[in-house]
Amino acid sequence: MASESRYAIATLSLGSCVHHRLEDKLVAASQAGFAAIELFTPDWEKYLEIYLVEHGDLANTASNRAQAATALAALLTKLKLRVNCLQPIRDVDGVRDPAERRAKFQQVKDYFPICNILNIDLILCCSTDNANAIGDVDRISEDLVELADMAKEWHRQNGGKLIRIGYEGLSWGAHVNTWKQAWACVSRRPRSNLGLIVDGFNSLAREYADPYTSSGLQRSASSSSVFLKRHLAELRTTVPGNKIFLFQMADAGLPPAESPLSVPPPVESGIPRLQQWSRNCRLFPLETSRGAYLPVTQYARTILATGYTGDLSLEVFNASLHQPDADVPRQHAARGFESLRRLSAAINASEVTVESSCSTPEPEKSEFVSSKLQIAFPPPLPSPRLQRVPLAPLS
Repeated sequence: MASESRYAIATLSLGSCVHHRLEDKLVAASQAGFAAIELFTPDWEKYLEIYLVEHGDLANTASNRAQAATALAALLTKLKLRVNCLQPIRDVDGVRDPAERRAKFQQVKDYFPICNILNIDLILCCSTDNANAIGDVDRISEDLVELADMAKEWHRQNGGKLIRIGYEGLSWGAHVNTWKQAWACVSRRPRSNLGLIVDGFNSLAREYADPYTSSGLQRSASSSSVFLKRHLAELRTTVPGNKIFLFQMADAGLPPAESPLSVPPPVESGIPRLQQWSRNCRLFPLETSRGAYLPVTQYARTILATGYTGDLSLEVFNASLHQPDADVPRQHAARGFESLRRLSAAINASEVTVESSCSTPEPEKSEFVSSKLQIAFPPPLPSPRLQRVPLAPLS
């Protein structure tokens, strides 16, 4: 069974920075048993804002940011939590305007001292969803290499841990939206501190699942089985484990039938097709009672088979995280930790073939939580496919 010292969770998966303070999220993660967290940049920025106000309306200077980071580092030490990455840095790849590009790179550089204080050695950069950005592999590779070299030079001058740059392909990325495309950019000009972030949800959302079909799949069940087996075999034999800098995990359920999320967003909205599913309907791994159906066990087993030795890190977005209830961090931390225990046990159970386990499971119920109300769904009628169950009235 994977050691619990590898269990991690993103702070974004413990509540919204609008309603829940970072300190409360960290306490919840520690008490649940997590060893590490991913520090969400909006959580850090909100923490910094509150810190500066509570300490006499301090100016947002490099010195005061360092002071706030030192206070946060002390709390992390007290709670016995480490930070496995700072994330996300958006839109650093393929920026056309030179001045905008310099500003983006400076934004990354400004985080280096904070990372040094917090003992963070990984910054996650996700692929842009800006269709006007340059999508050429050579250009994106050039950008990533420059960031990695910039981190190496900062390390040479300032010491501390060498900061690594991890690149993730978002499922709705404009030019890079699969692990294979991201790997092409990362491996084009190798650097020791440049690697891949593999997000199991984004990978499966882009190439395997479809939240707008009744089955939740892009293909028939049998074709999905064949595709998944091939897809995972290619991932296992293509990317060395030591170049996967972080493995992020999430399951997901289908949106409820009467929810606006059950249909693709209109083109004129400008919302990417998969983004609304990602932001509202992710679940913790193997939460089948809540409608989870993605093949997360097979995916995790494949990542471990590459030789990856890093954290099993949860990154779950869900509308439930925006509830103002003060107990949200504790509830989600408990759910997340239990899900990793179940996943760890499943990974190490007797080998299950991809064919027999990639079909969509029959959920006992689906659950969707909006920012205004909670809706539970009765069990669907027996069916080999997932059901979009009509909304049940609130009690």
